[in-house]
Amino acid sequence: MEDMSKEGKEVNKKKELAVVRALKQLPLGEYVEGAIDFGSSDELISAVPVASTALGIFKAFKSYRHKKLQEKTDRFLKAASEGVSDDEVDSFVKEMPEELKGEFLEEVLDVIDRAECAQKAMILGTALRRMIKGDIDYQTFEDHVQFTNYIPLVNLHHFMHGYHNEYTLVEYLGDALVSQRLAERKITLVEVTPIGLSQKGETKIEVKYKITGIGRKYLETLHHAYYEKIEPSRRLV
Repeated sequence: MEDMSKEGKEVNKKKELAVVRALKQLPLGEYVEGAIDFGSSDELISAVPVASTALGIFKAFKSYRHKKLQEKTDRFLKAASEGVSDDEVDSFVKEMPEELKGEFLEEVLDVIDRAECAQKAMILGTALRRMIKGDIDYQTFEDHVQFTNYIPLVNLHHFMHGYHNEYTLVEYLGDALVSQRLAERKITLVEVTPIGLSQKGETKIEVKYKITGIGRKYLETLHHAYYEKIEPSRRLV
């Protein structure tokens, strides 16, 4: 009786996380623990013998999806709760508009489910943590969800590490960032002076990119999420 199973310890650990305490105070909060600890075991499917390859593949796929969902959930909750105090949780719930309280739990669960991978779930959890702490508002949080879902993970890493590099912006990321309002594009015509008198001058198109205010806030979230991996001189947080 004194020995707690590994599964039980994990459940209790999740119950203690700040973001879970916050969600439990919202409408339908009594379902939070069940949703977070959701298992993929299906009694009906488990009772059916694996009589075909198709059923075997289906069960394997369900198991894989469950493990992936649990990993995403763990990374999201830990990132969302890191450094969050009880007072910040209470203030966050108290100040949340009533019309938002009724749908926020569902939105959070949907955010976790739609995250492409555990790393993206961790980024989104970090965004939620910043909202709980008052660093960003709800609209900015929704923007962060959109950016994280639509931008490939490799580009997010290029962005957080190379945002200051003009070459990276021009050659790789600029247009993608502009499409998400994370950067602005400036196109100008530049007169190139010839080196020798025999050469004619020419006009070239110069393209430059500037990180927007929204882009800066998202960069800050990425730098919070990957703080230890960002070069200290380039950290924005």
